[in-house]
Amino acid sequence: MLSTTDDHPIIGARRNQGSDSYAWTVKRLWRTLSAASLLTFSLLATVAPSSAAAPKDRLVARYDFSGSALDLSGQGHHGTVHHARLTRDRFGRPRQAYFFNGSDAYVEVPDHDVFSLSTTGQFSISVWMRPDTLEFISKEGTGYVHWLGKGEAGQHEWVFRMYSRSNTERRDNRTSFYLFNLIGEGAGSFVQEQVIPRRWYHYVAVMSYKDDTITWYKNGKQQDQDPFINSWRHVDPKNGIAPIRIGTRNFKSYFKGAIDDVRIYDWTLSAAEVTQLYHEARRP
Repeated sequence: MLSTTDDHPIIGARRNQGSDSYAWTVKRLWRTLSAASLLTFSLLATVAPSSAAAPKDRLVARYDFSGSALDLSGQGHHGTVHHARLTRDRFGRPRQAYFFNGSDAYVEVPDHDVFSLSTTGQFSISVWMRPDTLEFISKEGTGYVHWLGKGEAGQHEWVFRMYSRSNTERRDNRTSFYLFNLIGEGAGSFVQEQVIPRRWYHYVAVMSYKDDTITWYKNGKQQDQDPFINSWRHVDPKNGIAPIRIGTRNFKSYFKGAIDDVRIYDWTLSAAEVTQLYHEARRP
């Protein structure tokens, strides 16, 4: 027999209008079933894998900077350290990130086809950075630094940029990402809001050739999205031969601060995957 009490099905409960014990029995049974259901749901939620996790099999390079600039993706794209020194990461652990002195420090990774959007068609870069100043001494253009990028004269591809406080375009606190034609014409996305020195920030650039989009994230949230092919400069990225450099791009400006957890994917990370990376627990 199946009867209901307060719209909840109770199996095998026989109603007796004149019995207080019936009501007490039904309530106890319902509470027991409810508690068991909640426990089961909690256990399932605990053990179920997150569908938002960034796909490890799409990593083409990973630099945790845990004592070195080795590529931990297994692809062998190891970096060479020039004047940068190990420092504390965002969790306060020593020798787990690199500090860049703002004058001549950088990490260089040799060129490879997998670092070019034109090769993969989809591309994402996730990185943590901590600017130690808002007034960079070594800057270029209208007053900005390129703190992670791939490009040299005639071989431009992509770059992460931060504007110095004394820039001439009123772009204080602006952080941005650009894709380029090989000759250097660029299109990008940005966010312009307060940046506090010596605070860690998470940035992710997601590129899709098919969708013609650059999507820009800061601290797990999408801040901007722009076209590059159908931008006013009509940027069509090609595969150049410049290396990746961290702390600078082509020695025309240098970043002062710390950089950590650089991850490069031949994949367009979803908003959920970016959020998962931002909230990722401390490395073991």
